[in-house]
Amino acid sequence: MPPISWRHDLIATGVLSLMAERGFDIYPEAYLRRIEPEANKHPDGLIANREQGFSMWLEVENARKSGRNIDQLVVALAKASRGTPLTAFDVVQDAPIKLGLVAIVNRTGNRGGCLVKVKQDPQQALQVVDSNALQLLLAGRHRSIPAGAGG
Repeated sequence: MPPISWRHDLIATGVLSLMAERGFDIYPEAYLRRIEPEANKHPDGLIANREQGFSMWLEVENARKSGRNIDQLVVALAKASRGTPLTAFDVVQDAPIKLGLVAIVNRTGNRGGCLVKVKQDPQQALQVVDSNALQLLLAGRHRSIPAGAGG
């Protein structure tokens, strides 16, 4: 099984590929790091819907997170959903970031109390940051793992 960082990148690439197949313009994290190296935060990808005039900030979760890491994820998604992303990227200035999209692999489960809170109730997790209603897209993929095979 590849390292977690590889799996994370493969999941992000898969989500971005699916969105590209649907006609969206996509920008992976590696590209965003090259064009905005001093950004406050880089998403795992940006997905631009130029026809509708907005972009989505993609975050991928395939590992356990708790505390500060979850807070950073939720803040990034909340700010994107408010149209005030942590970083504004010129590449999508014609389709401003207005939506947070989180892709969660089903096996990101509860192990020792370190559950990815966003998986259980994304709206509840976002309320911790901002009590106003927020828009958030949740993309999940269930996968079966044979007994004894990894994780």
